[in-house]
Amino acid sequence: MKPAARNHQLDGLRGIAAIAVVYYHAILHADVRLLEHVLYAQIQDLTNARDIVAKLAMMIFNGDEAVMIFFVLSGLVLHQSLQREPAGSLLSITTRFTLQRLCRILPAVIVCMLAIYVVSKAYLLVGLSGFPKVTVDQLWRNALLVQITMHGPSGSVQTELAAIPILLACFFISRRFGFLALVLCFLFAIIQIQYPILLFRYANLGPNGCAFVGGMLLALPEARSWFARIGPGLAAANLCFFMICRHVVPYQSITALVAQTISCVILVGTTAYATLPLLTALLQSKGVQFLGRTSYSIYLLNVFTLFCLWSIPELSTPTRYAVEIGMIIGSVSLLITLPFAYASERWIERPGIALGRILTSWNGPRPVQISAATTHSDISPGQTSKLAPDGQEL
Repeated sequence: MKPAARNHQLDGLRGIAAIAVVYYHAILHADVRLLEHVLYAQIQDLTNARDIVAKLAMMIFNGDEAVMIFFVLSGLVLHQSLQREPAGSLLSITTRFTLQRLCRILPAVIVCMLAIYVVSKAYLLVGLSGFPKVTVDQLWRNALLVQITMHGPSGSVQTELAAIPILLACFFISRRFGFLALVLCFLFAIIQIQYPILLFRYANLGPNGCAFVGGMLLALPEARSWFARIGPGLAAANLCFFMICRHVVPYQSITALVAQTISCVILVGTTAYATLPLLTALLQSKGVQFLGRTSYSIYLLNVFTLFCLWSIPELSTPTRYAVEIGMIIGSVSLLITLPFAYASERWIERPGIALGRILTSWNGPRPVQISAATTHSDISPGQTSKLAPDGQEL
């Protein structure tokens, strides 16, 4: 199989999803009551105008939906990466894949948690309050993703690591038995949502396992030809369904979660393979591409920035203007975070990826792999991707 060219649309999609998470956190913190009384409520049951506005804002900037997109993208890119593994034993492939994932994910998490810990101690040293107090025990547990103790959004990163056995198992099953076997894996992942003991109740894999496996389905050759036929009307309808479906029924509905996951798979597949000029122009714009490239560090470091802003009493007081205040604080936080995210991507994430290559070079040279945003389209002989392997994006 020839190397794959970079699909910049998926980079852009990841960047937009990361921004949604930033505003989602900022809006909810401005009035935590919105979680129960607005986000989890059915939109047709809301009567207050401000609640309806808040509901619409959280349908657009929804952290749960953004994280689902991340998981589907991970399933897609990591399955494509595994498909390009050289011939080897189950043990060698598993070891190489796991080491590269650890080197991709952990360095940025560790640095972020260290930064939070240092600032927490600095606040105590100068007698300031408002910033979370962090102990050494909380630091190492969260930094190594053993337990989420101080950085709530890193729970989804923990889920990324926990998904490694699922991704590997589904890959070996599909390689041995083909397309329909992977479909059966997807159906199993749906069933275990209601019975999470089937995946050992670990790291919130229960409601998210089918997102990873659904993304893996997109890496199969059959997916490209099907999604290439999707037009703008159907793509827009699916996007609307994806954003609305869990807000017109009880938010915790399992059937709605399954429907939204399938819709998310369609969304990512459409973004990857369909010919949609307006969408392509947006997602390939320089600003959105920058957000996509730095999305992982934005996702981690923005929490640190928000902690600093929320330590200011005036910015942490609940307000009935949660949407407006949240959008302002989210924008300020994003502007502060971007240069640090750029530095983190360049000097922490990339060296981590390089370390993963070095640690797995014992198995011989690897074929050119793809980044998180790639398609099966061919590139010219000898052309390689500037950003290598499985781990360039979560």
